[in-house]
Amino acid sequence: IDPEAPVLFGRLAYDNWEPYGPFVKTFLDDVLAIMDGTDSYPFDMMNFHYYPAFRETWEDYGPDIIGKANFIRDKLIAYGAEKPLICTEAGLWSDCRDLENEIVCSSYDEQSRYVPQLYARGKAADLEINIWFMLVDSVNPYDLKHGLLETNLEPKLAYSAYQVLAEQLTSTDYVRTLSPSETGSEQIEAYEFREEELGRIVVAWTNDESNHTMALAGSCLTVTDKYGVEGAPICDGDDGRGDGLIQVNVGPSPVYLRLP
Repeated sequence: IDPEAPVLFGRLAYDNWEPYGPFVKTFLDDVLAIMDGTDSYPFDMMNFHYYPAFRETWEDYGPDIIGKANFIRDKLIAYGAEKPLICTEAGLWSDCRDLENEIVCSSYDEQSRYVPQLYARGKAADLEINIWFMLVDSVNPYDLKHGLLETNLEPKLAYSAYQVLAEQLTSTDYVRTLSPSETGSEQIEAYEFREEELGRIVVAWTNDESNHTMALAGSCLTVTDKYGVEGAPICDGDDGRGDGLIQVNVGPSPVYLRLP
């Protein structure tokens, strides 16, 4: 009917495999093998889901959603099916869940932290689309509270973080991931983006629940927290050394660092 309409691969969970889970680990290989050797694969975009509960499965291939995207992309390339990747379901809950007989909890603040973390990593993974699941919490008491809004539509902290994320990163392009030698710590995760005319934005946070200091080349920068609160400019020389480096304190809550 519409030859321009993109065809998506069925959303792929690709976690929690049998015999202990409901999913078949060989499914993606089986489907790609059937298609292999044909003139073209009958889908335009590979589509998967990601949740940090299964992060350890993909950690060897990259942090968080980046690891799963890298694995699936490499799998497609191996079968000659190089397609754009999208994620149509990702997010973090704001309550507790029983994960294989282990109670795993996430607070409202932790959920709001994950918003900029997920989308900074998603842009770094070159995802065409990355959709937070879900907008409003389910009214089913057995469902996890993934929503950005409560069931009564009251905004959660994650909703505010999502608004700020949209303001900060929507018009940016991913540039690079900062190495530990640049951040000064293995515990700092940082991604650089560029916005035309407005300059550089570095999104940074720590992964050990502690604060660490990182140095960025430049004259001055502004720090905006995940809720949109902007601090006073920090400049080279504020630490008593005019060495072309700006010293910034980074903690577990992501910040947006804007530089010329």
